[in-house]
This record gives sequence, structure tokens and C-alpha cells, in this order.
Amino acid sequence: MSFLPIVERELRVASRKPATFWVRVFLVLVTLIIWFLLMGQSQSSNASLGQMLFIAIGILALSFCLFAGVFLTADCLSEERREGTIGLLFLTDLKGYDVVLGKLVSNSLHAFYGLLAILPMLALPLLIGGVTAGEFWRITMALLVSLSLSLTLGLAASAFNHDPRRAISTALLLLIVPTGILPVVWMVQRYIIGGSGCGFLLWPSPVFLYSQALDTNFGPSGTQPYYFSLATIIGLSVMALILTSWSLPRIWQETSRATGKTTGFNWTRFNFGSAAHRLMRRRLFLDDNPYYWLASRELLPGRTAALVMGACLPIWLCFLVGCFHPSRNTQNWCFGVVMFMAYGLHVAMKLMVTTEACRRLNEDRHSGALELVLSTPLSVQNIIEGQRRALWETFRVPLLLLLGLNVILVWVVGLADPLRMNGDAGVFCVIYVGGAVLLLADYYALTWTGMRSALCKGRHTRAIFSTLMRVMLVPWVMVLMTFLVVTGRRGFSGNDVAGFFMFWALTAGVLDLMVATWAESNLNYELRKIASGSIQAVRESEFSSVSVLVKAEDAA
Repeated sequence: MSFLPIVERELRVASRKPATFWVRVFLVLVTLIIWFLLMGQSQSSNASLGQMLFIAIGILALSFCLFAGVFLTADCLSEERREGTIGLLFLTDLKGYDVVLGKLVSNSLHAFYGLLAILPMLALPLLIGGVTAGEFWRITMALLVSLSLSLTLGLAASAFNHDPRRAISTALLLLIVPTGILPVVWMVQRYIIGGSGCGFLLWPSPVFLYSQALDTNFGPSGTQPYYFSLATIIGLSVMALILTSWSLPRIWQETSRATGKTTGFNWTRFNFGSAAHRLMRRRLFLDDNPYYWLASRELLPGRTAALVMGACLPIWLCFLVGCFHPSRNTQNWCFGVVMFMAYGLHVAMKLMVTTEACRRLNEDRHSGALELVLSTPLSVQNIIEGQRRALWETFRVPLLLLLGLNVILVWVVGLADPLRMNGDAGVFCVIYVGGAVLLLADYYALTWTGMRSALCKGRHTRAIFSTLMRVMLVPWVMVLMTFLVVTGRRGFSGNDVAGFFMFWALTAGVLDLMVATWAESNLNYELRKIASGSIQAVRESEFSSVSVLVKAEDAA
């Protein structure tokens, strides 16, 4: 047998996928747009333009690297486990590292090509000025190891989870711990204890590695943090890869389920509720709307959202109380934490809504259950309405809590005003009120678009990625571009912030309405056809000539 046979096969398959081409094209287009916008800033010097362009493209590339594992590798091995195909591989003389490396290479090829496409654009500021060659190569190395960490953590999460939601959540949590939680712990201990101790908490963070790679932080007295962080991230990636390769042949069989052994934790009761709760729901909703009863059976999404809110809200309230501290520095620091925590909770809630909106219809389509349901007297409108009711029941309490956070922030800034903002208070009130409105608008768009993507995408992760791209990508790219234009010309003032936010909110709201309307009309019209496979057959027939060429090449 040849060396790493699965790697060779998966590379051949991945090279023929359209995404291998389109990911590179899309990333280059985004960087080109940023490039031309910044080059039009005639009031800035060449050095400042080059540095601004370098940092903007670097942040874009770092975000791409960090989230690559969540969308590309977090469900690759768990999907094989659900379909029962991974056991067939271990019937041969393949080892765990053969399967793991094969899946890693095939699912990371798009991300690696995308990063390679960005690097030439990242090097262009070298010709303008303001960026050194050493800074460029350090940032390149930081991006490569950040991508490897994200992909290997996603692969490890995929190997130890059977359900796609748990795999994606685990991958996201494994990424948040070194990237966000450990730096926050370091900041808290530095604020309470003082000094620069516990610096090792920052080493696993790709964001810290990126910041240390810049010339402003990298120097004769600051080289060690960069290299320590680089070695730590490389070590974590290698450890995750070794652990996954060693564990996969031993955990894929799920012996506890096969032998009937149970652990101390009753997962069925936690996910579906007690027997009395299940009986009550059957009596109330099975005759009303069977698909609503089916889609709302699992309590795990709602309890996960409640767990996230329950863990973060007490911390948020503690920092909110700190905004009334007599010390001005403490007030500013606590207010910054409160504001960014609220923003992070908004983003986390939108991710959870997207994940759940894409799940049920995607699973039912793959298992054939959706086609069976459509063969009953249940109409398409009943199915869609049942899914939407289930989503609202799951997330209505966390959404109302988030709206309450925005109301509290409006009260703190506009009425209590412990920070004495004076004229800037109105700007922050506009931001918080607009954020609450956009939360509801994004929820509406994400639910409709998620259900539509769940039917058209093969994998759950691809449906999530497609939904986020349609709903969330364009507004945030506009945020980045508008921010660069404003800062490049004349800096930020209160009027700039208010105008910038109103422009962004209006654009995001219009986009939400357009995307949701398009998804709703297509979902009502195409759900039955997609479930029966007729639309998919038409789409596959369009590429029949390509399939013939591929088969001929394989035969040769």
C-alpha cells in the first residue's frame, strides 16, 4: 500500500471541487476592495497607508484562519461516524493517522489556498512603505500556525462528538478558550494583582501572536513573547493531531451504546425532558402541528443558550456595577468590558440561532424523513410554520434577555450617566437601540435563510456557513471598509460614529429584509421539489459533461 493513501485520494477529490477556486477568488476580491479604498485616501502619507492596509488585510486573514476549523473540519469525522462509513476504513490496514491526515488535508485545502491567495495582497504594502520584510514574514508565520490550530482543534472536536451541533460547539469552545478566555483571565489578574506575571496565559492566543508580530511590539526586548507564543500554538496543534489520531480507532465504535452500558448522566432526560414532559407535549402539540412537535422535542439548544446566558450575565452585571465606581479608570475599563460582552453575546446568540435553523431540515432531508412527512396530509406551510415556532420557543427567552441588556445600557448611558459622557451619550443610545432592532431583524433573516440553506447544502456546517455569508458577511465587510475610510480621512468624532452606525444599520436592515423575503418565497415553492430530489437531479445533470471527464480521468 502507498504512503498515506487517503491523503492522495482526498487531494484529488478536493482539487476538483468548485470551492477550491471560488474561495481564493472571493478573498482576493475582498482584499482588492480594501486596497482601492485605502489607496484613494490622499490625505494620508504612504507609510501610514501601507501600515493601515497591512493591518486591515492581516485582521481579515486572521479572522478567516480562526473560523476555518469551525466550518471546515468540525464535522468531517463526526459525519463519517453518523453514516457508519468510518468503520469500513478500519477494516483495512489503515492506521488512525492515515484517516485523520486524509480528512485534515481534504478539508483544509480550501483554507490553505485562500490564505495563499491573500499573502500576495498582504505583501503589497512592502512597496508602499511603513511595513518591513521581517514584519511581513512574522505575520505570515502567525497566520499559518493560527490556521493549523483552528483546523486541528476542529478535527479533534469532530472525532470526539457524534452530533454535528456538539462538534461545532466544542470546536468553537476550544477556539474561544485560548483566543479570548485566557487573555481575559490575564487582564483580570493584572488589574487585581498588578504586575506583568502570568504572561504564559497569553501564549496560546493567536490574537496575541499576531499583535506581537508587529514591529511596534517586536523588538530587542519583545522577541521572546512572540517565539514563546509561536512554539505554544504549534505544540497545541501537534498535540491535537496526535490525540485525534490515537483516539479515533478506539472511540468510533461507541461501545457504551452497543453494550447497553450507561453513564451516570441521563442524556435522554437532559435532551428530551422527563417522561411526563414528553407525554404532555404529545397531547398538546402532536394533533395541532406534528412537525412543530418534532422540531421542538429536543431541549438541548434552548438549554445551551440558557447556560451561556446564565454563565455570562452574572459577570456582565458585576462589571456593570463597576461602571459606578468612584475611580474614572475603573469606570472606563468596566464600561468597555460591559459593551464588548454585550456585543459578544449578540454574536453568540446569532450563531446559535443559525446552527439550529440549519439543523432540522438538513437532517430530515438526508435521512429521508422529510420526504415521508411530505407524503402525509401535512402541507409545506405547516412544516415551515412548525419549524419557525420551534425556533422561537427555543430562543425567545435569551433574545428577550439580550434586549433587556440593551435597555439597561441605554439607561446607564442616557439617564444614570456615571461616566459623564455629555454629548456622546446620545450616540451610544442610538447604537444600543439600533443594536436591539438589528438583533430582531437578523433573527428573522437567519431563520428563513437557515431553513433554505439546510435544504440545499449537503453538510450542516456548509448550511451554517452559507447562511452567515448571505446575512452577516456584507454588513460586516461594509463596517470594515467604512471604518477604514473614516479613519483614513479625518479620524473619528461623535457625528462620524453616529453616521457610520446609521449607515450600517440601514444597510443591514435592508439586506435582512431582502434575504429573508427571497428565502421565504423559494422555501415555499421549492421545499417539496428539493425533498423529492428533482431539483438536485436537474442541478447534477448540468455537470454531466464534467462527471464524464472525471470518470474518464479516473479510468485512465
